[in-house]
Amino acid sequence: MPRATGEMARRFLEFDWSGTSIGPPDRWPVSWHKATEIILAASFPAALALGPELIYLYNDAFIPLGGPVRHPAALGLPVPSVWREIWKPVLESRFRETLSTGRPTGESDLMMPLVRHGYLEETYMTFAFSALSDDDGTPSGILCVATEKTGLVIVGRQIECLRRLASDCASAESAEEACALAAAVLDEQERDVPFAMLYLLDESGDCARLAGSAGLSAPPDALATAVRLDSGADAWRLAEVTSRGEALLIENAAALIGPHLRRPDPVPQEALALPVPGVRGARPSCVLVAGLNPMRPAAESRKFHELVATHLEKVINSARMKQHAVQRERDLTALDQAKTLFFSNVSHELRTPLSLLVDPIRAVLEDERLDAGSRELLSIARRASGRLLKLVNSLLEFSRIEAGRADATYVPADLA
Repeated sequence: MPRATGEMARRFLEFDWSGTSIGPPDRWPVSWHKATEIILAASFPAALALGPELIYLYNDAFIPLGGPVRHPAALGLPVPSVWREIWKPVLESRFRETLSTGRPTGESDLMMPLVRHGYLEETYMTFAFSALSDDDGTPSGILCVATEKTGLVIVGRQIECLRRLASDCASAESAEEACALAAAVLDEQERDVPFAMLYLLDESGDCARLAGSAGLSAPPDALATAVRLDSGADAWRLAEVTSRGEALLIENAAALIGPHLRRPDPVPQEALALPVPGVRGARPSCVLVAGLNPMRPAAESRKFHELVATHLEKVINSARMKQHAVQRERDLTALDQAKTLFFSNVSHELRTPLSLLVDPIRAVLEDERLDAGSRELLSIARRASGRLLKLVNSLLEFSRIEAGRADATYVPADLA
């Protein structure tokens, strides 16, 4: 009899084993007694499956793995009925191999869809099965040790998704491109994001345009490519999300998304519409609509979607700043070209009257009959007009250089 003092040790002693196919413990093989004592005293999750019907026995640490739907009713029942949702796809073949050959079987981080809290839950387990022999050495039971890795697996893949959002979208040159790249990343996150839609708002904030989607085979009727926020035809509550600046739960997501999910098993029943703030916390520049993972708690999915929205804020605003910088550079280039054209035209217009002014002054100065006072004044006028003509010629030359019409001639020079 077990000497452990935990809950399952007490239940083991109180349970009527004579009503099961393996009978009372005093008829069990020695190996079963030893295994029972070991698991009931262990702090690591462990369980037994005994006899031809694989009667189920587990310790205190194994209770959370089965959840409240199994504990304590599962004690003494056959494993196939206790773990019915994973018996065929996971357990049966491994149990058969271990019992027939005596070789251990197991997996690391295996996905197991379990019903533990009233819904089909996505879980990940690392486990190993070993054979228990009866007194004549024939395998007659299974010893299972296991540990749950659900949190580590899910957090790991979510962190990788956020890392890819930051790295893959960093090259985006526009908000549209950033949304398209983000949708491609989310499209591979099929469990955490069953579907997603990214709506970009125009500068006026009156219209939202679909800039990317994930997990969808084709746009459903409720997935309009452009939504007037004041029209009332707003199935995803974009106007409300934009005006309130906070996330809203879409409870009828399954009906809205219809048969257009590319991965329809299981269908998400709810979605979350989240605002993506603009630059420096301004009004939302985008709205993310994302389905909640129906196999995980809603609060867990919501936290992840909020992190996705935060990353989208960074990549979209960064892309828009790049776009504004490129546009500003184009505007400055156009302004510079207009300035060059203006100087070129003005220089041409000034050069003609200056030429007409310089030549008559030169002709008058060559007249020997010109008195000294007039000669001095005309000399001053000639020098000034010459300097002005030189300046105009320099402007013309500068315009030709900027327009790429000037040919440079290189000659050796003694710089010293």
